[in-house]
Amino acid sequence: MNILLTGRFDEGERARYRLKRGATLYDFDNIYTAPAGGFRDREHYYRDCSAAPWLEKIDRPTIVLTSADDPFVGVEIYRRARLSPHVQLHIEATVGHMGYLTARKQERGRLPA
Repeated sequence: MNILLTGRFDEGERARYRLKRGATLYDFDNIYTAPAGGFRDREHYYRDCSAAPWLEKIDRPTIVLTSADDPFVGVEIYRRARLSPHVQLHIEATVGHMGYLTARKQERGRLPA
């Protein structure tokens, strides 16, 4: 059985973005997210959008929060990252994926000013 993306897609796009049942987030990123963002594939998307290269350049006190059981971003990525002396890595054992938090409500997809 196929899972079909719905929304503002014409039939050609629906066929292009068809996912098999049991597809993973990695499959979705390769089939939809990366091409929709102008990337060749998920590896290109992950490499270019990763914050990892910036972590050693942070010059303000910063706490990076993650979870050992995050289903989207493996904790080993954080453990291997080069961190600035200003960065404190905090790994929770079981809280799943952590989103982006802000004190003010933001329009979806926009960063706080």
